Parts: sequence; C-alpha cells; structure tokens
Amino acid sequence: EYPFALESYNAFLGQYPLSDLLPGVLYRRGICLFRLKRYEEALKAFQYMESKYVMSPYYTLIPFWQGLILFNQNDLAGSLARLNTFLGGSKQGDFESQALYYKVQAEINLGKLDDAGLSLSQLAGKDTELAYTPYIATLLVSQYTEQKRYQDLVNWAATIPLEDFSDEWKEKFLMPLADAYREIGDLDKAEVIYRQLLDRNQVRATDQVASVAFHRLFLIAQGKPGFQEERTRLIQDAEERFAGSPGILKNLWLNVGLESFKKGNFE
Repeated sequence: EYPFALESYNAFLGQYPLSDLLPGVLYRRGICLFRLKRYEEALKAFQYMESKYVMSPYYTLIPFWQGLILFNQNDLAGSLARLNTFLGGSKQGDFESQALYYKVQAEINLGKLDDAGLSLSQLAGKDTELAYTPYIATLLVSQYTEQKRYQDLVNWAATIPLEDFSDEWKEKFLMPLADAYREIGDLDKAEVIYRQLLDRNQVRATDQVASVAFHRLFLIAQGKPGFQEERTRLIQDAEERFAGSPGILKNLWLNVGLESFKKGNFE
C-alpha cells in the first residue's frame, strides 16, 4: 500500500509542481516514507515542508511526525523537543494521545521521571488504555529502580490496573515492585508479592523469576522468629516447584548459601 502510494505522490510532484494540492501531497509523501522506515528521507521531506509551507493546514502536524521519526532513530532528546513543540501548538488534532505516548517513553528513557509522570497523567486523562500499557508500566518501573527511587515506585505502582496484564508482563512488573518494598523496609508487602509470583493461580511466572522469588523469601525469613520452620517449608516448596529443573534448584541453594554466609548464618 505505502510503496504504491509513494510512487503515486512522486509522479504527481513531477507532473504538477505548481499545484495547490502540493502541501497535502508532500505531507502524505512524508508519512509514506516514515511508514516505509525510510527515516532520513522522511525527516528531510518534513523539514522541506516546514520551511516552505508555513501557512499550510498541515504545518502544525509536522513536529509530530518529526518527533516520531527521531524517536525511531533513537534521537530521544530531539524527539522530545519536537513532540513538545507539537503539544504546545494550538492545533493538535487527533494525534495528541500518540504524541504523549511517545513523549512519556522518551522522558523515561532519558531519566526524566518526574516529567514522565506528569506526561503520563495527561495521557491517562485522554486515553487510559494507552497510558497503562504494560510496556510503559514496566519501562517506568525499570527506571525508578535504576535511580533507586523505591518509594516513588511503590506510590506510582498503586495506580496500575495490573489485572489487565498478561503473566509475562506481570512478572516483569511485580518482581521490581517487591524488591522496592524490600528496599524501603516494608518486608510484609514484599513477601506478599514474592509469594504471589510463586502462586500459579495468580501469576504463571517463569522458573527463573520463581527462583529469585524463593531466594528473596529465604532472605526475609532469616530475619524472623521461627526461621527453621519457614526454611523447611520453603525448601519443600522449591524442590517441588523445580523437580524437573535440577540446575535451577542447584543455583538457588548456592545463592541462598552465599547470602546466608555473608550474613553470618552458618547453619
């Protein structure tokens, strides 16, 4: 579809270089180039439009497409600047939610988490489904974790409709969330989430994630009264869970043993 459309637009430009329809043709040609992932050509096409057709009805939409092109070229700072220009304009059309969606991603990846939070709130006010996509949620969780902003992470996580996530996305979201609770000293909530990751009726987590959850539960249990009984239960549960994966079980006990040794728990 796009190759044929691009060919038609190129032919029109060759035959009717002075047509009043030129701005619309150039605009759609730029979109075709973008859809075909010919990003450099698309960027030049929109730059040409921006310099020649200031009075065109498409003029205010040009920064939107430039923002998307730069995002796909991994020029996040450039993308963010263009998207902000678009969003600050008077005519945003039906593209505002999409612009905010890419703006949030750029801000998260650039480490601008406070700005991303504000943009996400704006997006949620316009398109809840787009604002709470699993990808956006796990991306923001990852950046909060990297910056060690654990309290901000748990506060923000409370707004996420996790029941709409698939198991694959749930485990990517829940593990760093549980770790954040552990970092801020709320071991009870951390334990609940680790156990949730081990409950196949709640989350069908991979064995690798389940192994980490068992490991974390052992560490939490070591600091509580009745550790011996809890340790026995965890050992039984882990051996049952990983009965067909001796390598995972071996690594789990090795990691637990090393952590116990570091803490002076030689038993």
